[in-house]
Amino acid sequence: MNGQQNVDFVDETHATGTCYALATLVTEQEGKDVLTTHAVRYYDKYVKIDGRWWIAEREQYFEWSTNQTLG
Repeated sequence: MNGQQNVDFVDETHATGTCYALATLVTEQEGKDVLTTHAVRYYDKYVKIDGRWWIAEREQYFEWSTNQTLG
């Protein structure tokens, strides 16, 4: 789930931004389902090519993570 995004335009074809997300994964460990949730912050650099914006560079930081056994 992507949340808030802040974008600062450098010029007509370049921008920087910060994006926040929650990543939720279900894996199996020792025969049990485990729910893992990560809060992630991305620092991005964008470039506009042929009229479309693309991520040129991305730094990713996990702010916090949790694990929970299901069932």
